[in-house]
Amino acid sequence: ADDLPAPSAAETGRPGKSAAFALKSRAALYAGSIAQYGKVQLDGAVGIPAEKAGSYYQIAYDAADRIIKSGWHQLYNQDADKVTNFKNIFLNENNSEVIFSKPHNNLNGLDGNGLGWCVDFYCGPRPNGWSRGNLLAPYLEMAEEFEYIDGRQGTLDRTAIQQGLWSTDELWKDKDPRFFATLFTQNTPWQGIKCEFYNGLLKPDGTIQTSDSYNDVLAIGDQDMTSTCFGVMKYLDENHDNMAGTDGAWATSGTDWQIFRYAEILLNYAEAAFELEKTSDALDAINQIRNRAEIAPLTSIDRAKIRHERKVELAYEGHRYWDLRRWRTAVTDLSRDFSGLRYILDYNSYVAGTPKYKLMILDKIDGSVTSPLFREENYYFPITQSRTSNNPKLIENPGYK
Repeated sequence: ADDLPAPSAAETGRPGKSAAFALKSRAALYAGSIAQYGKVQLDGAVGIPAEKAGSYYQIAYDAADRIIKSGWHQLYNQDADKVTNFKNIFLNENNSEVIFSKPHNNLNGLDGNGLGWCVDFYCGPRPNGWSRGNLLAPYLEMAEEFEYIDGRQGTLDRTAIQQGLWSTDELWKDKDPRFFATLFTQNTPWQGIKCEFYNGLLKPDGTIQTSDSYNDVLAIGDQDMTSTCFGVMKYLDENHDNMAGTDGAWATSGTDWQIFRYAEILLNYAEAAFELEKTSDALDAINQIRNRAEIAPLTSIDRAKIRHERKVELAYEGHRYWDLRRWRTAVTDLSRDFSGLRYILDYNSYVAGTPKYKLMILDKIDGSVTSPLFREENYYFPITQSRTSNNPKLIENPGYK
């Protein structure tokens, strides 16, 4: 950090002092968590002693505090509409929140000269040059993580929503603006139209038609309705031409990838502060993020609330999997079945001009035979038998044979 220049608002692709402190904060936070929740095994070769947790949390806290007090960065908060504002954190390059980013441009990244990548083409809704898109399909459980603006939990009453008919406005009314900026689903506006995820048409006689059309109303929508009926909106540029992919022109997304941003620093600070029993610091940092989204501030703080805020704020930015590993909760949190949502369009409400849907929960979306599984030994990668056979001094990591 001492050898690096002050951060430049015009060149967030070059690491400055704040990038070094951000890396220090993240690395120390990981080390503190592994010390606190992990196990020391193989005579100390694996793991971090528990008594070191506090010192690592202090390092993480101090590094984050250095950035916070420097004034180098602030939460992006330029747009009155908070859905638009959260989208623009990732679309408006070199904004006040960006600490370090991987620059891209809109030139084809496949020909060796451009710096484009494929986030828009692969992840955006249709229309798409390969008739695909939405290769990331969030679970319904992730949609439920987003609270309501008054602070109520976002968990749906899954029995109630499968009764009667629902408009998408009724279903998602008053959700955290970050929900709409992070995910897309049925009726999400996109390039002048709305995403149609519905799979089936509820006819006036109560039967469900799943092919062709009924009185010129299609029985299925134009999106990937065979998956979870959710996609990832974060990082998508609505102006990108996703129909230009047939000739390899899909690698033209020009949106920079943010490696460190200020909201993560506040979350790192909050977590480290809480573990150091600085609860007022933790609460203030979390509420700065919630206030930016214009959802109800918290009046008290605990570990679960900090982890929840991290999951929602940093969704699909490459943090969650590693957070579960360092907290040693992946065995529980990832070894389970997840679900999706099926929308069935009601014909009568559609022709009346107010579309509503019959809703069905799609249980075990990953398959009814084999559920996702994360084993205890997966907290470390295997050295593998081929390596241990070649070098008898190597000892396999715990749990592997």
